[in-house]
Amino acid sequence: MNYCVRIAYNGADYSGWQRQKNAVSLQQTIEEALTKLIQEPIQIIGCGRTDAGVHALSYYFNFKTAKDLPEHILFKLNAMCPHDIAFFDLWEVPREFHARFEAKERSYKYFLHTSKNPFQQGLSLLYSHKLDLDKMNEACKLIIGKHDFTSFAKTHTEVNNFYCTIEKAQWTLNGESQIVFEVTANRFLRNMVRALVGTLLEVGIGRKDVSFINEVLSAKDRSAAGQSMPGHALYLSQIKYDQNLWQKRT
Repeated sequence: MNYCVRIAYNGADYSGWQRQKNAVSLQQTIEEALTKLIQEPIQIIGCGRTDAGVHALSYYFNFKTAKDLPEHILFKLNAMCPHDIAFFDLWEVPREFHARFEAKERSYKYFLHTSKNPFQQGLSLLYSHKLDLDKMNEACKLIIGKHDFTSFAKTHTEVNNFYCTIEKAQWTLNGESQIVFEVTANRFLRNMVRALVGTLLEVGIGRKDVSFINEVLSAKDRSAAGQSMPGHALYLSQIKYDQNLWQKRT
């Protein structure tokens, strides 16, 4: 049987999603809990790879087992796993379902706060520069659509191509001191969102013109873009699937 699970996590204490040899990952932590609970070796397939320190408001993974899992398994998983991982939903999905390949869209949010706030520490980036949101959103229009995002990808990224289709990119003011960048695409390259944020901030503080975005896209060179912003303010916020694929079990 093939199951899909929806979770959320605070990635501060993890080396990222993917299992690694010499560091604690989210994949390893969850696989060990499932293996102990189900009493058979379990390997999970995540909907994507988040880097060290990056969080997820909604993350999906799937795994296969010969057992028909009871409805209370999520309660047990929440009790077994650390406080920074929460299990929400469990579905039985078709045998061929793959959490990564079946995803239609992915959305990320990046959070800034403009004044010191102890409750945002480690969860948002303190950024005290005055920002022109109108210019930043004008610049966002230039990344909408299908483009080669080589300039925004981490160097030596091993992928077949660097083309991504961005459906939405927008900066919004949330209250008096919080600014949120939200971006949705069919796929993202490694480090891409953090590089986009760093580049758009160059426009926001007036260091670069809006047209700078086109220059960066054309360069196809990571050194042409802005700096990669810290991971602790980045959240995988939503994954879209064909909802007819599964039936909720809990």
